[in-house]
Amino acid sequence: MFKGAINKINFKMLFLLITIILILILAVKTVTALTHNHKLTKDYSLDPEAYNYKDALIDGKIDIKEVEKLFPSIEAAIAHDHTNIVNVPITISYYHAIGDSSPAYVIDKGERIHVRKDSNSLSVKVGYGLDSMPTDVEGWRIAYPFSTDTGLYNELFYVRIDELSEVARSWVDTNDSLLKKAAHPSINADDPLVKRVYQAMQLTKNNIIRGFTLLVDHKLYDSGVYLSPDLFFPVFPISSIIISAMAILAAGTWVFLCKAKK
Repeated sequence: MFKGAINKINFKMLFLLITIILILILAVKTVTALTHNHKLTKDYSLDPEAYNYKDALIDGKIDIKEVEKLFPSIEAAIAHDHTNIVNVPITISYYHAIGDSSPAYVIDKGERIHVRKDSNSLSVKVGYGLDSMPTDVEGWRIAYPFSTDTGLYNELFYVRIDELSEVARSWVDTNDSLLKKAAHPSINADDPLVKRVYQAMQLTKNNIIRGFTLLVDHKLYDSGVYLSPDLFFPVFPISSIIISAMAILAAGTWVFLCKAKK
């Protein structure tokens, strides 16, 4: 009986500890997102002389050449032993307009795609594939489709960032050893955008993927051209919802054990 009471106390302490840890994790995630978003807005300075990207979005006429001017012409070469062709992990749907019910162009799951337009460089090719451009709607991008074995589709479409992120994840997984080499401190790339990617490579895989899908957004931000909605962190993402549910379950179990008869 005495042993059972001790076990009950241990279980109570365990679930209380789990509840506290989950709440702390949730608090840190939320505060981090709020802090990042506040700093992003606070530090942004619109350049009145720069290309008016926001108005171009409203008019539906993005001048890619104007965006390309923001990027250095230096080509940042990468090793020739990397894999540029991957089998797309999900179906990618491209639309003529945000909200269209049917896609205008589709790359089916399993189809071979060329992730980088130039297989020997990490330099940005504005609009192509992962180097998509932001819209004024969070989660939607403007991009040329990835080229496939059947050729290159040279028309701009709207595409979900989640689908591009899955391609980035697949490419990062495929080239894991190469990217670790690229992230080595001895790398001295002249292209500031490549430096940003190398810095991201020293962080988590999710940050690497985010870095590859938001290169254009960061440059637009740094140049005072446009503050992309995709640069903001979600304050309460799905992961936070899951953590909240786990915390509630753990807290409920703790309360039940506290009220249970000894």
